[in-house]
Amino acid sequence: VVALASNTVELSQGQFGQHPLYVFCSDGIWAMSVDTSGSLAYLGCYPLSREVCLNQASVCCIDGGVVFVCSKGVMVISGRSMKNLSACMDSTSDMQGRVLADKVIGKILSMMRLPCGAGNVDFQEYLSEAVIGYLPSHNELLITNGHYGYSYLYSLQSGSWSCVDVV
Repeated sequence: VVALASNTVELSQGQFGQHPLYVFCSDGIWAMSVDTSGSLAYLGCYPLSREVCLNQASVCCIDGGVVFVCSKGVMVISGRSMKNLSACMDSTSDMQGRVLADKVIGKILSMMRLPCGAGNVDFQEYLSEAVIGYLPSHNELLITNGHYGYSYLYSLQSGSWSCVDVV
């Protein structure tokens, strides 16, 4: 077991107020269903996805779901559906470069060709030890990695990525 998180969206109709527990394991994600009789906390479990969470610090509960990092990037799971929030930031896209290009320090580090410069770090590498936090007042995710002097922000409302010079 890598991590545990509770969902805030029912898995199917008729289960209002019953929230499954996600169990992030080395073989994928499992959902444990709530027992309605009251004699047990969880009645059973079933496989939900084969995606494997990279680290427990990346698991973060948000309004309506759970965010985590896997080999595909930053994912959100809500009920039975899963969505890749960072598909636009993969190595075949120039989106990461555009997000970082707005940062003056990123430009300077890139020009100096420093190995830890923001412009030289693959997004998946950045995510491998990332910690995710949720800012409910702004409906944003803060994705940070202590090895770098910048963090990413993801707006759950607009679906846009930005970069900030804070860790």
